[in-house]
Amino acid sequence: MRPLVVDDDHASAGLSPFPARVMDYPDGSSERGELKIDNAFLSAMSARPRERRIAAALVIFSAVAFVAVLPFIRVRLATIPAFIPSYEAALVINDLITAILLFGQLERSSSRAPLALAAGYLFNALMIVPHALTFPGVFSETGLLGAGEQTTAWLYMFWHGGFPVSVIFYAVLKQHPSAIGRSTSGGTGVAWTVAAVVGAAFAFSLLATSGQSALPSIMAGDSYTPAIKPVVISVWTLSLVALVMLWQDRQRSVINLWLMVVMCAWLFDIALSAVLNAGRFDLGFYAGRAYGLVAASFVLGMLLLETSGLHARLARAQADLEDHARELEAKVRLRTAELRRSNDALTSEVAERKQAEGELLRTRAFLDVIIESIPLALIVKDAGNCRYALINRAGEALLGHDRSQILGREVRDFLPKAEAEKVEEHDRQVLASAEPYEVPEHPITTRDRGVCLVRKKIIPVFDEQGRSNYLLSIVEDVTEQRKTEDQLRHAQKMEAIGTLTGGMAHDFNNLLSVVIGNLDVLRGFVKGNATVDELAGEALDAALRGADLTRRLLAFARRQPLQPVRVDINELVDGITKLLSRTLGERIEIDVRLAPELWPVIADPAQLNAALTNLATNARDAMPNGGRLTITTGQRTLDPDYASLHPGVIPGDFAMIEVSDTGTGMPPEVLARIFEPFFTTKSPGEGTGLGLSMVFGFMKQSGGHINVYSEPGVGTTFRLYLPRAPESSEVDKGIEIEQEPHGSGEIVLAVEDNASLRRIVVRQLRELGYNVLEAENATAALAILEREHVDLLFSDVVMPGELSGLELARTALERWPQVRVLLTSGFPGTKIAGSLGAAASARLLSKPYRKLDLARSIRSVLVE
Repeated sequence: MRPLVVDDDHASAGLSPFPARVMDYPDGSSERGELKIDNAFLSAMSARPRERRIAAALVIFSAVAFVAVLPFIRVRLATIPAFIPSYEAALVINDLITAILLFGQLERSSSRAPLALAAGYLFNALMIVPHALTFPGVFSETGLLGAGEQTTAWLYMFWHGGFPVSVIFYAVLKQHPSAIGRSTSGGTGVAWTVAAVVGAAFAFSLLATSGQSALPSIMAGDSYTPAIKPVVISVWTLSLVALVMLWQDRQRSVINLWLMVVMCAWLFDIALSAVLNAGRFDLGFYAGRAYGLVAASFVLGMLLLETSGLHARLARAQADLEDHARELEAKVRLRTAELRRSNDALTSEVAERKQAEGELLRTRAFLDVIIESIPLALIVKDAGNCRYALINRAGEALLGHDRSQILGREVRDFLPKAEAEKVEEHDRQVLASAEPYEVPEHPITTRDRGVCLVRKKIIPVFDEQGRSNYLLSIVEDVTEQRKTEDQLRHAQKMEAIGTLTGGMAHDFNNLLSVVIGNLDVLRGFVKGNATVDELAGEALDAALRGADLTRRLLAFARRQPLQPVRVDINELVDGITKLLSRTLGERIEIDVRLAPELWPVIADPAQLNAALTNLATNARDAMPNGGRLTITTGQRTLDPDYASLHPGVIPGDFAMIEVSDTGTGMPPEVLARIFEPFFTTKSPGEGTGLGLSMVFGFMKQSGGHINVYSEPGVGTTFRLYLPRAPESSEVDKGIEIEQEPHGSGEIVLAVEDNASLRRIVVRQLRELGYNVLEAENATAALAILEREHVDLLFSDVVMPGELSGLELARTALERWPQVRVLLTSGFPGTKIAGSLGAAASARLLSKPYRKLDLARSIRSVLVE
């Protein structure tokens, strides 16, 4: 019988990056014996010159990058707590897969050395988890698991000191295989090793958390203390010793070669992030972790390539064994005289074939589990024609096709032409450079999920001649991540604009209070003068319009005063529809669809009417040639999944009002800004740009939610969601007050820091029949209350000095319970209930106000 040879042509048919191996009988004969496959694992294979050159180039490149970073290593960068879980999640995946693959080699290896190395990678993965959980600012302000200021620093030292120790044990076992015998099975050895590593990781984690007080202090905030030097030098020295021991091993196996590259990167990692830098979140901190992530990928990549190559070689071995069996059967027929010997040989061949088939099935199942369990899309293409050769389950989900439809086809069969050309350009770049390439984020159009934003890394896979046989792409879908980031940025922008507009409205209200008060007084002086009365009236109207403008700003800022009552949505929509039919004109057809038994809501009906009127008016402007306006009501339950995609939404039951038109619609760039104040697409003079801002603020202030969908040329749909009212809700009816009630000599203390406004208020109160005392701040007001009888305290909320209006009211009611309190503020939404204690019943008069408003509010408080 002939020896079995897996030649280069056969090897190239699979994914094997390894040289062909000759298979022969152990006694050197070709007639009988037991087939044996040479040990072709990384732990035994000698590194080829090309691999050594690549490894040397990577080390040189890492060293050059390290030197280049040194001048800037202590530069403080942005604090990004999310970097820690993202970076360490990738490390955990890399280290766990590497440990599993190394444990898998024990059954096929005569050495215990891979066990030590697998233990090191498993230790890394286990130590990363408490390091991420205890890192301050990631999952909590000070970290989980009872973390202290030193916890993550010591976990980092234990983590980076443990791995070099495992490499040292590995090197010792490689040079002295008899140091540990094989008295136990591979499975038992793995179990004991895993248990020991888990115990060590738990002990070190416990020491760094519960026992942190027993350890030296090596961190002060985000900076290192001098005590870190001996610790980190010890860790760095262990890594250097591991590198030297690997170098002294003259066998120079593939795994030894790449371990030396790993240890070089490991040394650079420790030097950048713990020896030379200043502390957390400087350039050295981030650069060192980049070295650590790269270091964790080298051995994993080679082990994956080895497993893929083993799969192809075993397939070829099975085919050769089948050929060999046929030859044996032919010889049996030709050599009847040698039947017994031939029968023995046949039995031996059948047994070996079964063994090889079992090994093939185990390896295939192991490889399939690893590949299918990877959460990222894993895609392998033939380097010759760029056709798909392998894809995992995550890749199928991304493209939206079954692998039977994908394998053997090109990217042009699944993506639009422009996107396919971009992907092909990336592949050509990797083939030309023969270097891995990190592809920036770019969009792809998938069948089931539409346009997705992905980023990927393309790695060339070489054959034994150093040629790129395959392209391995690792693709990550970051669509949802980017959507969430965009929503957060938009919410922060709207909140900042709301805060700004609220502050502007507060100052503007103070100015308008002076203007309106003086105009009211002026009109009282010049009664009978038509000209002056007309001019003052126009000025007063303009001031009131300015007050309305501030109310719109405050509506967007969610600080407007609301008067919520129990509202029947259907009744309100039915009433406003009758008004809209006259307002919108005959060319607009109104279609109302009311859901029966709609849930009631608690809302300000006037503001809700204004919001619906605003939406209807905008719809009319979007349909200059006429069209259909559809108003629909219904009830919806917004679940947590919906709320997670829309920041600010609280899950629950909502009554919905949908306003749809058949107008011109809005492009995405306009749709993204419609709720910003002063943004408008109308011509100058045709709109203020505050209508939709007011609607947005009203809905948010009412605890609701607004959703909009628009498509150019099709129309726009707004959906307003208001929370369902409780089973019973009481409504304050207020106190009936005469048109302009006057006082009967009651004493009112007016407290206002704005001198102009204070003069107007004092004049108006005296004209209304009250005796008035005045003060410019809370301290002066308390002095007056000490010596004078006061019936009502009328104070501004926001005042300079040690005491605000709220604190003045609280103090006054605690010391003089008989005093009535009326507060005023340029923030109409100022919440005084609950912040005054005993003064919780105090009322609020929003600026700017008319003399009539002042008279009614004063009288209402006095007669309660």
